[in-house]
Amino acid sequence: MTTTLRIRALTEMASGPTLTQPATAWGYSQWKVITSNLPSDVYITHISFQETKVTTADTTYQLLIEIGVGAAGYEVVKIQFPYSFRSDTAAGYYYSTVTHAFPEPMLVPIGSTISVRYAGSAASADVIGGVKIQYLSDVRATDSSAALKMENFKYFSAGTGMSIAL
Repeated sequence: MTTTLRIRALTEMASGPTLTQPATAWGYSQWKVITSNLPSDVYITHISFQETKVTTADTTYQLLIEIGVGAAGYEVVKIQFPYSFRSDTAAGYYYSTVTHAFPEPMLVPIGSTISVRYAGSAASADVIGGVKIQYLSDVRATDSSAALKMENFKYFSAGTGMSIAL
């Protein structure tokens, strides 16, 4: 691992994808591509998301979020993140954004596609939103939703290793 890595996020400067579980307990959502064709190796370090289920008082809900690497339809699960939440009262409940650091960075090699999906314990079509992956890299990965925007080309690197935004 080089010493010039920066903390970055996918999707960058945009809301992350929304994942919808089928109305079956522990049924998985569809895989959503976070980015494809990585321009360099990256080290996944965190995941962020927002659970949007308004909970019933004194009920615990469980989620399992998976990060997969591989082409669409051929994803291989590399990270599983179990998460649970509970509300002791439905009064005053508000959505919260969860950010979780993994115990160690996971290397995803250059050229890879990163996707996410989730399943939950409730037998209802629940949603988690704003899914983002934080990673370490010395190169900015382009998320698939912004691949053709000219803004992706406005950054360049100076010879000293500094990044300059125009």
